[in-house]
Amino acid sequence: MRRHLVTAMLVLAVIALFAIPLLLDGDSEYAGTDSQATELVQESDPDYEPWFSSVFSPGSSEVESGLFALQAALGGGVLGYVLGRLRGRRVAEKAAGQPAGRAGRRRPGAGPGPGAGAHLRPGRAGAAGVPHDRRADRGRAGGQRRARLGAGRRGPGR
Repeated sequence: MRRHLVTAMLVLAVIALFAIPLLLDGDSEYAGTDSQATELVQESDPDYEPWFSSVFSPGSSEVESGLFALQAALGGGVLGYVLGRLRGRRVAEKAAGQPAGRAGRRRPGAGPGPGAGAHLRPGRAGAAGVPHDRRADRGRAGGQRRARLGAGRRGPGR
C-alpha cells in the first residue's frame, strides 16, 4: 500500500513540474536555447559571423520537432533494451543457482542467498577450502551434519 502511495505521489510531482510553469506563464512563447543564444549574440555584436553553418537544416519546425522526438524514442528504446537485457541476465543467473554479479559482493556471515549451497569456508569442516553447507549448521540436522563432516568449529568429540 505504501509503495503505491509513493509511486502516485511521484507521478503527481512530475506532472506538477510541467503543469505549474505552463499555468503561471501560459501566454509566453517557448523557444530553444540555440535560437535564444543566436538572438543574444546578434544583439550584442551585430558584425559577428558564425564560424560554420549546419550540415542539415529541416524545412520547418514541425520536421525539426519530429526528428527530435525520433531521436528521443530511439535513445529510450536502446536504454530499455539494455536495462531489460541486464535484468534478464540477473534473473537467469538466479534461476540457475549462480550468484548474480561478482562473488565478493556478499557480506561475510550474511547466510546463504537464494540458490546457495556449498560454500568454501577456510577453517571449517576439516581442511581449508573444503565445501561446507552453512544451512546444515542450523536447525534440526545441524549436529548430525557436523558429526559427518568432521570436527567443525567445536573440535573433535564435542
